[in-house]
Amino acid sequence: MEKELGALRKNAILADADRQSALIEMNLKYEQVIDDPELDITPVIETYAKAVRTHKAIKDAITDKYNQWQGDLQDVEQMQISKHSLLNTIESLKEQLNSARIDRLYQEFNRQEAIVVCQNIACDRDETLGKYSDRGKTLAKQKASKRFLDNLNPV
Repeated sequence: MEKELGALRKNAILADADRQSALIEMNLKYEQVIDDPELDITPVIETYAKAVRTHKAIKDAITDKYNQWQGDLQDVEQMQISKHSLLNTIESLKEQLNSARIDRLYQEFNRQEAIVVCQNIACDRDETLGKYSDRGKTLAKQKASKRFLDNLNPV
């Protein structure tokens, strides 16, 4: 785009030089008309008018190309801002994800729950109360562990 703009500017310089030379030639012809009123200067006037139109068209093209270039630059800047914003959002989401993972692990490791276990144990006749109590505690711990693990990993 910059090359196109540079080429248009070079063409504008050439068109301005053509316009200036057509103006000088037209002025010379006007001076000749003073001496010879019958002299036809229409071709010189048309040449000058064409040079002016060409110069104006190139200047308008330069303005349009420059405005397009500025618009494209603004679009690129806006995309860079959007990209930067999205990268910041991604980083923020990564931080939130890590924080949520840490919180979940903390909660899992520090979970304190009470599990009530009710069971009936039949006593053997030759079992003492101490053995009976120990067997009840062992079975209660096994049942509580199973329920706790079932709560951690629901099927």
